[in-house]
Amino acid sequence: MSKLILANKGCIPSAITLREQIRKLSGIKLLVTTNPEKENIVFRYGNSSMTNYPSKDIVNNASFIYLSSNKQLFSQFCIINGIRAPIFNKLNFQMPDEFPILVRETLSGKGCEGIHKIYSVENLIGLNPNWNWTPYCNIKKEYRVHIINGKIIRVFEKIFQGENNDGIIIRNNDNSKFSLIENINEKILIGKFTRLNEVSLKLYDLLSEKHENIPLMFSLDIGFDAEKRDYIIFEANSASGLNENTAMEYAKEIIKLMEI
Repeated sequence: MSKLILANKGCIPSAITLREQIRKLSGIKLLVTTNPEKENIVFRYGNSSMTNYPSKDIVNNASFIYLSSNKQLFSQFCIINGIRAPIFNKLNFQMPDEFPILVRETLSGKGCEGIHKIYSVENLIGLNPNWNWTPYCNIKKEYRVHIINGKIIRVFEKIFQGENNDGIIIRNNDNSKFSLIENINEKILIGKFTRLNEVSLKLYDLLSEKHENIPLMFSLDIGFDAEKRDYIIFEANSASGLNENTAMEYAKEIIKLMEI
């Protein structure tokens, strides 16, 4: 019986890329499915659906994927555990007293979908009171940190290349490029990226402990707040978009876990 990767529909291309790297390195043949009713699921890629059969879940169980996919719940988890994350407020519950702010139509959007820059209270007129807002942070640099089983395997800097007419930068996949931090290793992480390393791995440990100490695999979008002089974690993604090289690094670690 074929072993399966249970993927979210929107994540299939990256799940297939990861599958192919696992096959190239180990000869292990996996199939990708979005159907939670299938038997012999060995790990998940962005899919938190309950399964009819016990899934092996060698990385990422359903509860972790659900938490990471809900921006508000994930931020609350971070804040409760002493890690900076966006504070979400309902417009009909608490109005801002400082500007600018970011108003979000949805907490499940991708690529800054449904985000509005708000400069004053007058700009709030006519907006849906059920939308959420967060304080704007002046982010000097933003990174994507890839982690699996407590190990940082890749770090990219998200470099803004769009137009900036108002001083408020919101980086996304369309207006930014991802620049790989070359030859990342423990020495470089501890030296040049000390605080980034500390925050990322502290969060990993907290998430792993909450989810039965199962090995986790995810990327973090994390920014350096120029005013606070510290990092803030925007989100965790349990099914990042992957190129072949990043998928290869994940595959190496997944193969080790499959052999245990």
